[in-house]
Amino acid sequence: MKKTLLTMVAIAVATFAANAQDLNFGPLVGLDFVAINNSVDPEPEGVEVENVSGFGFHLGGFGQYVLSDQISIQADLQYQFRRITDEFDTQIVIEQEVVDGTVDQTATDHFIQIPIMVQYNVSESFGVEVGPTLGFLVGSSLSNTTSYTLNGNSVETETEITGSDATEGRNGFEFGLGVGANYNVNESLGIGLRYVLALTDTAEETEIAGTTSNSRYNLVQLTARYTLGG
Repeated sequence: MKKTLLTMVAIAVATFAANAQDLNFGPLVGLDFVAINNSVDPEPEGVEVENVSGFGFHLGGFGQYVLSDQISIQADLQYQFRRITDEFDTQIVIEQEVVDGTVDQTATDHFIQIPIMVQYNVSESFGVEVGPTLGFLVGSSLSNTTSYTLNGNSVETETEITGSDATEGRNGFEFGLGVGANYNVNESLGIGLRYVLALTDTAEETEIAGTTSNSRYNLVQLTARYTLGG
C-alpha cells in the first residue's frame, strides 16, 4: 500500500512538472492609444457627432499555456488607465446673458481587463493572436474647465465629478474582441501590438426618446512582457 501511494505521488509530481514546462508566465507593461467611437441615430440636424481619443497605459501579468510548437493560449490580467481629452464650444447663461465659451474636458476610466488570446506561431520569433476580452470598470472621473469672456475679462471655472457620481449610468462590464501580433526578442523578452474593439457600449441606456446613442471603446496596445517561468 505504501509503495502504491509513493508511486501515485511520484506520478502526480512528474505530471505537474511536465505541465509546468508548458506554462510561461511573467509581468507585462505597455502604452495604450485610446479612442471612443460615438454615433447617434437619427443624427441631429446641423450637429456632427465626433469621436474622441487620448492615451493611457496598462500593467499586470500574463500566463501562457503552450499546446504545441504552433498553438498556445495566453490570458492576461491587466490594470488599464484610460484618459480621453476633448474640447468643444458651449453657451453659458450668466445674469440672463448668453455667453460663448469653450470646455476642455478630461475623462479618466480605470479598468481591469482579462484578454484570452489564442496564439499561432508563424515562426520561432513571430506569432499572431485573436480572442475575447473581458473588461470591468472599477473607477472613473470627469473634469471640465470652462473658459469664457465676461465684460472684457477672461474667466475660467472648473468642475470635477468622481466616485459613484462619475460611474452612474455607466456599463460596468465591457466585452470585446482582440487581434494582434507578437515578436520574441529573446527567450525572456517579448513585445506585442494588439487592437481591442469593444462590442458593448460605455453606457447602460443607449436609447432615449427614440434616439439611439452608441459609444464604444477602441484600444491599440503596445506591450512589453518578460517571461519569468516556463
